[in-house]
Amino acid sequence: VGDAVFAGLARASGMLVLVLLGAIIVTLFLGGLPAFQHFGAGFLFNADWDPVQDVFGGAVPIYGTIVTSMIALIIAVPLAFGIAFFLTELAPQWVRRPVGTAVELLAAVPSIIYGMWGFFVIVPLMAEHIQPAVIDTLGELPGIGRFFGGPGFGTGILTASLILAVMVIPFIAATM
Repeated sequence: VGDAVFAGLARASGMLVLVLLGAIIVTLFLGGLPAFQHFGAGFLFNADWDPVQDVFGGAVPIYGTIVTSMIALIIAVPLAFGIAFFLTELAPQWVRRPVGTAVELLAAVPSIIYGMWGFFVIVPLMAEHIQPAVIDTLGELPGIGRFFGGPGFGTGILTASLILAVMVIPFIAATM
């Protein structure tokens, strides 16, 4: 009887997760519907953003989200795998516990804290040290130089990707 009750509860919990996921999708759809009714489906592919003319497009934020997330995962997954492998296979017992606890505590830090840390610590570091060196060395190369040219303000896709990578490393390491 206990196994049947547990199986029913597990099945019901799984269905609840799917129902909640569906509810989230419906809520997002209904929340975005006014924008699509006003601007049309071209909103997703339009890069214009002109509040004076009431012309808005979502292509730039969508592109930025996708690219920074991909770069962050390219950076974070190998590092998180290394952390997980070290903690489970290589680290002595006296190191595993405190470092494992620290990784789990970092996973509990809210994303706004990572964002503020990135804005006040990483952005100035990137603007003063990293970006000028990258612009001087890679900015003149033919082909890829256009990706690294321009003024180094410290903000940009690389900085956002690094902050996102630091944010997701604890989650990925804890899962691995």
